[in-house]
Amino acid sequence: CAEESCDCRVSDWDCKEINSNFLDSISEFNFSDRSSPLLNLSRRDLVVWKFAKSFNSSILVECSCFRVSNLVSLLVIRYVYSLEPKVCVKTINTGNSKIMRYSAICNSVRSFIMTRYANVEKITKLDQLYKQASARDMDINTTPPSHKETTDTLATTMEISFRPRYTASRDPTSPINTNSSPYSSTTKSGFKPRKNVMSSLTSPASLLKKLHVKALLISLLVWLLWINHNERTVVHSTLSKCQWDKWDSNFSQQTHKVALLADPQIMDDYSYPGRPRIINAFIRRIIDNYHKRNWEYIKHVIDPDSTFFLGDLFDGGRNWEDKDWLEEYQRFHSIYSVKTDRRTVFSLPGNHDIGFGETVEVDSWRRFRGYFGETSSVHDVGNHTIVILDTISLSDYQNEEVTTPTRKLLERLNTEDNGNPRIILTHVPFYRFPDQQTCGPLRESTKKFPIMKGLQYQTVIDHQLTQEILAKVHPEIIFAGDDHDYCHIEHDYLTNGTPKKAEEITVKSCSMNMGIQYPAIQLLSLNTGYKDQKDGGGKTFKTQICYLPAPYQSGLNYLYLLLLNLAAFVWVFIFPESFQFVYAKAGALISRKKDYLPIASVNVKSAAGQDGKNSDKGKRDFVALVVNCFVGTVGIFSIFSVFYNAFY
Repeated sequence: CAEESCDCRVSDWDCKEINSNFLDSISEFNFSDRSSPLLNLSRRDLVVWKFAKSFNSSILVECSCFRVSNLVSLLVIRYVYSLEPKVCVKTINTGNSKIMRYSAICNSVRSFIMTRYANVEKITKLDQLYKQASARDMDINTTPPSHKETTDTLATTMEISFRPRYTASRDPTSPINTNSSPYSSTTKSGFKPRKNVMSSLTSPASLLKKLHVKALLISLLVWLLWINHNERTVVHSTLSKCQWDKWDSNFSQQTHKVALLADPQIMDDYSYPGRPRIINAFIRRIIDNYHKRNWEYIKHVIDPDSTFFLGDLFDGGRNWEDKDWLEEYQRFHSIYSVKTDRRTVFSLPGNHDIGFGETVEVDSWRRFRGYFGETSSVHDVGNHTIVILDTISLSDYQNEEVTTPTRKLLERLNTEDNGNPRIILTHVPFYRFPDQQTCGPLRESTKKFPIMKGLQYQTVIDHQLTQEILAKVHPEIIFAGDDHDYCHIEHDYLTNGTPKKAEEITVKSCSMNMGIQYPAIQLLSLNTGYKDQKDGGGKTFKTQICYLPAPYQSGLNYLYLLLLNLAAFVWVFIFPESFQFVYAKAGALISRKKDYLPIASVNVKSAAGQDGKNSDKGKRDFVALVVNCFVGTVGIFSIFSVFYNAFY
């Protein structure tokens, strides 16, 4: 390239033939040393390369002889960084041999990339480059445009001054007839068809092209992992903390394990009558899932031998007609399905199931008794006697039909005694004096235990009835529900003139919508071998509160991820230039260490035009944002649906 006609700005350019040995010698790019022998490129090439890295703009190269090495540099720049430089070349020599040499150079680079990196996705832009350059059929003597023209847009395609390959109908040595080109800008008619913009934006094909498949897949994968963490991992890890060997391992080697669940109170139309039905249906689905997933993990992680529910199974059970109540009954059992080899007792009613005292709904009481069994009963488990006592019916002083079954059981317990320690299960707590009998540190509310009554409810049973039950049953401990919050007190009573004490624990609700932050269940470990122990003076049972997963934390976690997901989509589709810049930087850092050539893995595409579906690079695309948000939302709800229906 020492011809006098070469009027180059830098006189020491190196001429290099394009071949596989030359390309194989490019193993690492060290921009700190412009004359690095590893590059096997000239100083001018490095200057052009660094210029392309520093400025996100078009590149103008004016030179009368265009060197092979420089052309390779610009092609690599064009492919790696997607700058879409507009390369304009002017030359004095217009011989066809030189023109064909340039064409061969481009084809050699393309052939090398196709052979070495057989990935159609990564060579899409370079492939389009050659097709567009060939189609334009530009003249070699075209005067370069001004600097303003070269920097107006990044979306302009790279223009290289070479003619396309000749065919049998075209001699490469013949002069170029620009007027005969089918791509000429001067046509006879001058007519150009125009597209209907609105119809193209709303057509299904157009909307499908807006989908950013990679962004959607990444988003849905993150949601899948996050939902699995909150709906499975957190539940398992939370209940694993309650496993028996972590709190009763030193109690006894022979135990009967009991779980107590209070006030599930599954949501129905009576729960929030003022809200729209669609909102209630949505919330009910969330609450049912909370009950179902917790119950499944209770059965398999904690695995109690016996489980007793402490009433208020339904929210509006006392108000339902038979047909509607039966549907709720089936729904309840679909949530709290019974494990066949374990004892599960649902027969203790709450005031939401049958009413309270003299306002007990007799039909509701009969219906509940008919489907769940006797509302008062005795169960001998683990060498202990568990007494299920329907204190709600016992508080009815008018209707003997409701009161008689429980009254008979109470009298039988007063006269019969098998010697086993007794434990009472009741829905409504026993009477207490809140000023003296405080609930202890595990109660969420800082207020005193409420003593009040109203329509169909009473927070405690009467004082006289409390003392009667204690004197006739003489229990070791009482477990109650109804209040929804935890409370641990001690009762003093007399039996046959002898003073005795009995503990009472009000069990927290296991539901997420009962006005407490931390729902829980109560675990009870019964020492079955206490009769064989020599000391025999200690407690024969041990109890522990077991917290369920915080119900609102998962909702907050989903909200945080939703906001993050939305912000990411806004960044990709509304601020694509910023996203492309960061994406290119990250890709360059990753590929620099792994790839033989940097062009192998770094392929920066417009976020709005993934996979070549949208050619408007760098532009804000609100339609794409809406389309991808909609598709992402459908996908997220589908994932939730899979998790919510997994246990049914």
